[in-house]
Amino acid sequence: NRSELFHKQIVESTGEYFVLIREEPVNFSSNWVEELMAPLQQQDEIGLACGRVVRQSVNEQSFLLPDLTNNSATYLADFLTSCTKHLNGLHCPQLVSVCNEEFCMIGRKLYEQLGGFDYELFPDRFAMLDLALRAGEAGYKIFYSPFALLTVDSKNGMNQGEREKRADLEKKAFQHRWGSVLERLD
Repeated sequence: NRSELFHKQIVESTGEYFVLIREEPVNFSSNWVEELMAPLQQQDEIGLACGRVVRQSVNEQSFLLPDLTNNSATYLADFLTSCTKHLNGLHCPQLVSVCNEEFCMIGRKLYEQLGGFDYELFPDRFAMLDLALRAGEAGYKIFYSPFALLTVDSKNGMNQGEREKRADLEKKAFQHRWGSVLERLD
């Protein structure tokens, strides 16, 4: 249960801000901390900040247009977190509708205000999307900075079959909770 692990680490730590990273980092841009933290500290309405993730081992998938033939839960999660960035340009700082735990910063105060991750309902793939949508419902915005750059080697970590099995368990609950909001996004 990745989201429960993240939750416990946040609760047990003493920091004011937290960075969530899903895959093992290979490299960070030199100014990634400042790029994620500045919007959170300078604008009260910004609740989360996310950066760009580049995978060394695979070509980046475009989410400019949805693949309507792909019903997989991991595709849905990836599309929701990437479509706005692809539409407006991966190279452009921008407000986005949702973010995931790939490379994201959130403040302790907001995390606690939102009640943290719903890790019982969303143990893995959809926990951060759920938290991001709850932040939006509470009036907070999500900022994406392409200048906060994280490089990962996607050969490491969970295999695709295992990821898909876990995500399928969460997909229906996520769609049930957020269906009306998802219809209005972007």
